[in-house]
Amino acid sequence: MCDVYNDTDLFSSIYKICQDVIAGTQTAVLAFNQLSIFIDERKDTSSVLLDVLVTVEGEVHLAESRENAEKKFREFVALLFDTVIPEEVLRAELDCLDALKQEFKQQLIRTKTRLYFKQAKFNLLREESEGYSKLITELMEVNGNDPLQMSGIIKTRVLCLIGQFNLDPSRVIDIILECFESRPSEKAFFITLLKEINVVREYLCALLGFKYTFYQKSSKSTPYSLYVVTAELIRNDLLDILKVLAYMVPKTEAIKEGHRARASNGQARASKAETISTASIPVESSSVRNLEDAGSLGPSTMIQSVSFATVTAQQEADDLKLAENFTENVSLATNQKLGVACALLEAGSWLHAQPLLDRLPEYYAVQSSPRLCRALCELIEKAIDDFYLKRCSRRFHQSKKDLCAGFDGDVAAQQGLSKVTSWKELADLSSVLWYLGPRIAYSPKMTVKLLRLITDFYKKGEEDEDVLISRTFMDIIEECLLPSLTLSETNAALSEELWLLLQIFPYSWRYRLYGRWSQQSVRHPEINIARGKVLGKTRYVLKRLSKETVKVIGRQLGKQCHIHPMTVLDYLLSQVQTFDNFIGPIVDGLKFLTNLELDVLTYCIVTQLADPAKNQLKASDATLSPWLQALGTFVGSVYKRYTLELNGILDLVANQLKCCKSVDLLLLREVIQSMSWVESSTAATQEHVEALSGGEVLRQEAGGYSNAKNKRASQRLRDSLLTGDLATGMCILVAQQRDHVIFEDSKTLPLKLVGELVDQCSDTLQQLGTFLLSYIKADEYTRRIPPLHRLLSEYFLRLDAAMYLSRPTFIPKVIEAYDEEKKKVRANDIEGQKTKIDNAQKHVLFKTALDKTIDDVVAEIQNHISFPVDCKLPPRLIAVFWMMSLYDIEVPNAAYEKTIENVRRQAREVMDSFELSKAKRTKEEERLRGLESKLREEQKRQTDHVERMRTWLDASKNSIFRGESKWPGGRLSPSLRPAASSFL
Repeated sequence: MCDVYNDTDLFSSIYKICQDVIAGTQTAVLAFNQLSIFIDERKDTSSVLLDVLVTVEGEVHLAESRENAEKKFREFVALLFDTVIPEEVLRAELDCLDALKQEFKQQLIRTKTRLYFKQAKFNLLREESEGYSKLITELMEVNGNDPLQMSGIIKTRVLCLIGQFNLDPSRVIDIILECFESRPSEKAFFITLLKEINVVREYLCALLGFKYTFYQKSSKSTPYSLYVVTAELIRNDLLDILKVLAYMVPKTEAIKEGHRARASNGQARASKAETISTASIPVESSSVRNLEDAGSLGPSTMIQSVSFATVTAQQEADDLKLAENFTENVSLATNQKLGVACALLEAGSWLHAQPLLDRLPEYYAVQSSPRLCRALCELIEKAIDDFYLKRCSRRFHQSKKDLCAGFDGDVAAQQGLSKVTSWKELADLSSVLWYLGPRIAYSPKMTVKLLRLITDFYKKGEEDEDVLISRTFMDIIEECLLPSLTLSETNAALSEELWLLLQIFPYSWRYRLYGRWSQQSVRHPEINIARGKVLGKTRYVLKRLSKETVKVIGRQLGKQCHIHPMTVLDYLLSQVQTFDNFIGPIVDGLKFLTNLELDVLTYCIVTQLADPAKNQLKASDATLSPWLQALGTFVGSVYKRYTLELNGILDLVANQLKCCKSVDLLLLREVIQSMSWVESSTAATQEHVEALSGGEVLRQEAGGYSNAKNKRASQRLRDSLLTGDLATGMCILVAQQRDHVIFEDSKTLPLKLVGELVDQCSDTLQQLGTFLLSYIKADEYTRRIPPLHRLLSEYFLRLDAAMYLSRPTFIPKVIEAYDEEKKKVRANDIEGQKTKIDNAQKHVLFKTALDKTIDDVVAEIQNHISFPVDCKLPPRLIAVFWMMSLYDIEVPNAAYEKTIENVRRQAREVMDSFELSKAKRTKEEERLRGLESKLREEQKRQTDHVERMRTWLDASKNSIFRGESKWPGGRLSPSLRPAASSFL
């Protein structure tokens, strides 16, 4: 046998001996004697032997005769006790000797700690403290003007101090980290110094791990400066993030448990905030001025109540008690992983922070630390700033240099977010925005920049070019921008910025976004807490709402709406449906709402009306529920006073009519009645009837039942009805609904309610038709209403409903044909001689035009006369009856004269008024004189028209009433004959 063995040969030889022992080809004693030869020749034989034993032990468990192999292996190991290898070492390493027991594990850990971590050089008597004090002085006096140059100088001085005072290099590195921790602003210098010293990464990891472990065991708060140092070392590749995370707490299961506890705490805080107790708060006196008239202030009134500021402070104090274990300071002090992630983001290193955030539960980091959210928002703002300056004209008064403060050089550029240069890259940035969700509100400036960019995208119509980008932006609006308003701390300006974007979308898109917004409280505890606080304040404020306090309370409600409008408005609507005397004060208080919040109000109204859990009919007597009547009154008042989009509520009524539900017609009636002068009334006086039989100007001036007219509201209602040809569809649906009530609903509903619904359908149809005739020109109405035969054959309307809708189109056709006949007569004039058409010729031409129109109408209704009475009446009589109105048969001269006299009286009052300026008086006088002139012209036109109609009736009465004896009942009723005679 050779005298000298290399390591490989020695390992192989010992391994062969152990294999023979296990296989039984060699005894344990003989094998021990062979090992003695190796021990005499090599001093490291015992160490190699231990490695072989550990390896062979694993093979023993896989042997065919395991029990026999284990017995021989133990006999062989027993011969090695305290002769070749110490017994405690064998017991610690070999499983067959109970190496897995807890005491042996602890013994092994202590041994390794004593060998590798115990500092043997530390000795205050030998390592004088003067060297360390000078080292600290050198490190702390760095000014940081030129980090590269200063690091070289300080490196030389540090090495000199180590040699001069025999300093421990390990403790020198520790002191450098301590100085770095105390002066994070000089990070460039310390990072350069550590790189020049060539510090081993594993040692830095162990050193920082010891620091984190120290704070864990001592139950002390981990300082944020340690997170900053760790983040800078990770960012500059001096530390492995995965290795240092092994030293940090809490572990994954503890983080998940804490996340669940935070969610439960958020629910408890939200529930607590919904109720405000003022029993222990002293009552204060405050003066509020009464609102007597519009624009004037009455005397002040003393009100005893608790101030709103005191209530808010009490609510915040109660909330703070519940959240004391979940504050940001507590989270950063106890969750070391979260602190490092926050420090990495503040250093601009998204590359290293993202894997760390991915290890945490969804939204855990951003829920725990608003500071982390602001750091991430700064990264996003830095990425979109150049693109914002390029696309948007509105600038922020901040230089680009200030924006980039806190991020250093190329390292931050490489590890941060890439610059956005196109819409696609902005859409790709959504992957970062999902980490924040609605918490982008913590950085209002970044939120507004992102909002304006998306607004610019949709305003310029670029969504048609890339549908995928448009969908991504819609997701950003839904998940981030719109819910951020709840966390923005009463930011009315942000609400208006959001409305500039949302008003581009149709109402169906907006309502979907609002619906998603109302559900965000489930995923985000902060929104749920804010919702609870808003609800609690709203309840408190609304209890003190009165006519005297409407202005003050309205402001407070407006502030709460800026935070979470749906919570406030839903509660207001619930109170309105319960207490109808709240309608007036609440409508007055809504003037402090922004455009977005008013649009949310329309969504809340629609959701209340469409709620399937609410019965629109009372269960006791099957009459209309009081909540529906109160809500209808509120809807009419709100739409009359404020500029709200009507398409949502009108489409709701239309869709309900498609589903054969006529109860919601109440809303349409209230809206039309409130927004225009058109209303349905059973107490019409003779003066009103006469005024309604006049022309358009007379109807507008004297035909209404209310003197308070809102032309702007009427124009908004007209524009909404004309959008998408909704007016035509609504008229047809209302007309169809009456038949459904009579033939279908009457089978299940009480007779009284059926009668009311039929009357409601008829009144609403007349109200809607009157409104359209008043605010739409005749040619526009004729163009939009389908022809008579289509109304009868395609839409299956009753003859009376179809003729009512078509009636305004007949006389314009007659006038048009009459004018054409006059043109033909004038076309035959001899050149140079103009023939004057006398009244007799005019009557003949008018009769020709009218007869042609009547013949066309008779042809259209001939095959659709289905009712028994109508079948026996002459079709021409039916056509004449439905074609004519009061305007065609009588001139309301008394109504004209009374209205003209009223206009003159107003003109005299204007002339004698000293409150108006001279220019305003002149302008008002001109308007009134023009109105008088229009009334005179309209009266003259109607007089001529009625004269022609009466002449035609006198000439055509025999043909109209031909065959009277064959009518139902034999002849014309005696009671109707005098009236018919006087009429003809």
